[in-house]
Amino acid sequence: MNKGLTRLYYYQHYDGGWGWWKTDESDDFMSAYVMEGLFYAKKAGYMVSKTVIERGIDYLKSNPSAYGEYVLSLYGETSNYNPVDPLDYIFLSLKSMSYTEKALKYVEERGNVAFVNLDTDFFLTKVQMTAILLRALNKWDIEKRLQRKLVNYLLLKKDGVFWCSTKDTSYAVLGLLEVSENLGKSDIRLLKNGDYVSLKPGEKVSIDDKKVIVLDGSGIVEVRMSYFEVPERKVTEGFDIERSFYKRYEVLTETGSETSIVDAFLPLDADYVPLKIREVDFVPSLVNLEMSALGRTLDVGGRRVTLPEGVRKVYILEDGTYVAEGEGAYYLLSDTVWKKIPVVPNGSFLGWENGKLLMYGEVAFTGNTQNILSAGFYEIQFREEKVTPKVGDIMKTVVRLKDGIGDFLVLEDFFPSCAQILDRYKEKIMYKEESYKFSYYWYYAWKYWYTAMEVHDDMVAFFMYHYTDGKVEYYWRVTANGTFKVLPSRIYPMYTKGFYGSTSSDTLVIGK
Repeated sequence: MNKGLTRLYYYQHYDGGWGWWKTDESDDFMSAYVMEGLFYAKKAGYMVSKTVIERGIDYLKSNPSAYGEYVLSLYGETSNYNPVDPLDYIFLSLKSMSYTEKALKYVEERGNVAFVNLDTDFFLTKVQMTAILLRALNKWDIEKRLQRKLVNYLLLKKDGVFWCSTKDTSYAVLGLLEVSENLGKSDIRLLKNGDYVSLKPGEKVSIDDKKVIVLDGSGIVEVRMSYFEVPERKVTEGFDIERSFYKRYEVLTETGSETSIVDAFLPLDADYVPLKIREVDFVPSLVNLEMSALGRTLDVGGRRVTLPEGVRKVYILEDGTYVAEGEGAYYLLSDTVWKKIPVVPNGSFLGWENGKLLMYGEVAFTGNTQNILSAGFYEIQFREEKVTPKVGDIMKTVVRLKDGIGDFLVLEDFFPSCAQILDRYKEKIMYKEESYKFSYYWYYAWKYWYTAMEVHDDMVAFFMYHYTDGKVEYYWRVTANGTFKVLPSRIYPMYTKGFYGSTSSDTLVIGK
């Protein structure tokens, strides 16, 4: 409990409110949500910071809302908020019976169930609104018949061990707990081995290899089915994501009078490894012919050669060598096979000679987060070699968001069991960045497009307010050799159902 309180204290913003995360703006609903939780924590006897509560009250008064008005009433305060839409009556139903009576107009009954039927957004749900009204009816001790129907609705909407989201789960559980004492005692019997066995409240019974479950009596029973499934295929139900792995190579770099080491992150399907980067005064072009790639095949000496996916241009050099320019890499034609040169096509391609790529522009390798060298003429020396991870290597996982929609999203990427996460790793570059007076290596300002990142025991989670085509990435060190099965990355909305995306699973071979 104290850990939870400390986390809430840390997440409180300078204005006294709370948002979804520490790095975002304060939100009226989230602020009221936290303040209601702190009220119940204090009521249960826990020590709650007086300063945190006072600042939270000030925020709710300065940013009036229906939910905030109810929460302020718990603390004996008010913002004198007047309802402006039907949802306000639902929140304010907990404050007074008159608002509850107005909120009842928005209840729809269907047989043995009833629920609040209002158009809600991606965040506020019918489960949440129904749970709030259930609490209000129980608080004012009215509409007993309707309360049972609301309970039925909440139970029917439960999905496995919880509701659609942690938010819906907390609201539903609180509503059901408050009303449970008034629902009457349960008397349920289970047919097991030919005899009926009485079930006690909260008791769990396991049934193996049973296709039919026979129950008798009255009360509420939850039936849970457990099964094991290993996801394999990619899923695109509203989202399209893909995952890539990169290995770090440290490359000697010479620019003018300066010599340094830079990080080159290479994809595991690369065929060439960089040995050295050298800046030169000028490089003459060895390109004899440049042409746009209009199709997927190319006629080379009377043979039809299939181009790599994403190729935009093809260069024919003076010695007859073919080089293709793709998205994030070059490809060198060897007989009928294209071999991947993991350099991002920034600027002008000038040639390939004796294992050296000649170019003008900013330098970045396929897996680098940003350019590692400023614009100039460069010779990049390569060795033909397959990229193979081994113990001690630093790796990088990148998940690209290619298509999707929605708000309040979470992307979870499961890492292999041989991974040690490096959550503060920074790529070594020589790119001339603009610095300022308060630039410190020990201080990291939040500069990412997503809202937050968390490292767990088996995965890294990224949270984002709104969907954006982009990428998320993190670094890790290889700690063991072997063949490792990596579970798919997945993305989904935290507060709505029906949208889901995942990559396929991956197999990483380490040290072989």
